[in-house]
Amino acid sequence: MLPGAGLKANNVLNRAGSSDCTAGIGKVITSANDPASPPIVKYVSSHEDTVLSSESCPLEINIGEGLIPLADPQKGGDLIERIGRIRQDVAAELGLLLPRIRVRDSLARGITLGATEYEFRIDGQSIALWDIFPDHYFAIPSEKVTAKVRGIEVIEPVWGTPALWIDESVKEQAQGYGYTVVEPSAVIMTHFFEMIRSHTP
Repeated sequence: MLPGAGLKANNVLNRAGSSDCTAGIGKVITSANDPASPPIVKYVSSHEDTVLSSESCPLEINIGEGLIPLADPQKGGDLIERIGRIRQDVAAELGLLLPRIRVRDSLARGITLGATEYEFRIDGQSIALWDIFPDHYFAIPSEKVTAKVRGIEVIEPVWGTPALWIDESVKEQAQGYGYTVVEPSAVIMTHFFEMIRSHTP
């Protein structure tokens, strides 16, 4: 966590819903169950980001160019849908209504990320940054793992434990050996949820 980030984050979460974050750049995608409800996620495509909003969202998820398919429903991405579910989970588990969340790709102005990096910002301040493999699955070993699988060894960003990025060809094998295997978008949203939890007063 960055110095002073906790206090600023708490202020943002305490004033949840105060920013309507509706200034017109990009396309607005509603991921709430009720289509009549206001949009809770704003996805700003780099090709449409021609004017910077004068009213930015307090919560942002920024993604590298290589992660854009994860956020684009037209390309099979489910990140936007997951954000909607996380917002509901936070309300149910933490009793907190999050302000709206803006998702931007790295081609938008003001965003500098590697192709496969993602970043969380609160009030424009970077809170977390990590690099993922969007064409792999994330395998987390449990105490019951019976054998190892081949993959790219990393340290999980939330709990700091060893994990692997594995190819789809060994996904079922990893599950059979006792690994928990999740998609890249699930990794991002688990990290986001735990970031919110850690900043909740």
